[in-house]
Amino acid sequence: FSIELSFLIVNRLLVDVSSILAADIFNRMETLDQNLSKIKCIDNVEERSYAYRDRICPAMNELRAVVDEAETYVASEYMPFPTYGDLLFGVR
Repeated sequence: FSIELSFLIVNRLLVDVSSILAADIFNRMETLDQNLSKIKCIDNVEERSYAYRDRICPAMNELRAVVDEAETYVASEYMPFPTYGDLLFGVR
């Protein structure tokens, strides 16, 4: 392979991976949003707390895992979420 062809292949793979990750992030955000909407309707505080534990925390962890993977491919200025560096070292 020439360097130009190798660059084009790598570039195409990054575009494909980024598109897949973006779709996955969107789907997981939708799931999280739907779960939040359902839980808001629960009046009993104890039941609502269990619903947060059982639905929201796992959904947030799944979303964060995909976002973490996306961070390895996408420059931080294009991320709609704070990076780990922003969370750990950013003071606002």
